[in-house]
Amino acid sequence: MPRKPKYKPPDMGDIVYLRTDPDKFARLIVSLKVHPSGMVKYKLALGDKFSKHYEFELEREPQKRLEIKGLKTT
Repeated sequence: MPRKPKYKPPDMGDIVYLRTDPDKFARLIVSLKVHPSGMVKYKLALGDKFSKHYEFELEREPQKRLEIKGLKTT
């Protein structure tokens, strides 16, 4: 049985996408901070703008948003 690849958390210099970003802009990890609780907060750059996010908000590959029949997005 083939082994699953070992999980590697995002690191500085990686390109990631926000799960909640409808446009799925690529963002660069420029720094990270480990809190005493063990949670890691990532600082992301999108052009000259920065934002901070937890790992569960990030994804390595952009996922296509689900479309629901009968609903229109504007």
